[in-house]
Amino acid sequence: MSGESLLEAIENYKVNYYQVQGKNSFFFKKTQKLDCAKEISQKFDLASMINTTIYRIPDTNKIIFNYPVFKLYANPENYEAIVQGVLNVYDEVLKLFSDFEAHIILDGFTISAAERYKEVIKLFCQKCMNSNTNYAIATKEMHIYYTPSMIESISTLFRPFIDPTINERMILHSKSESEELIKKLTNSS
Repeated sequence: MSGESLLEAIENYKVNYYQVQGKNSFFFKKTQKLDCAKEISQKFDLASMINTTIYRIPDTNKIIFNYPVFKLYANPENYEAIVQGVLNVYDEVLKLFSDFEAHIILDGFTISAAERYKEVIKLFCQKCMNSNTNYAIATKEMHIYYTPSMIESISTLFRPFIDPTINERMILHSKSESEELIKKLTNSS
């Protein structure tokens, strides 16, 4: 199944899930989103979903992380596998290049999403973005697309886990410019 048809199938499954279950009120929304993600991760091939979430642009040192795909299936039961998938892509790139650029698409990321995914973000930061790892050193640039309006509040949550030099290499792109920049990035390969 291609990445696009996989996403279509997952989206259809998600729509059906909420039609059958009904959408919960604000207070139970987090639990329901994680339950839906858990069902999706059991229904579809996890490796395929991870490969659609994090991948290298061919013949470059540019790595894409796509949050809108991640949020469809990420749940505490697969956090380790997702982070390992990220590490695998980093390692693949570092076999060919001395550094890499991370391009993180955060379309739809909110403060509640930061809270919902705090454990996987913390795990990722511990394994990849602290001063004790080669990954932090090898990160040439970290581009954040669709930068959330609450980025300062969100950053404060995770700052203790991230090497301070990563912040210096972070490039924030506004929501208004992100779509065009991502098109250029993915069409340049």
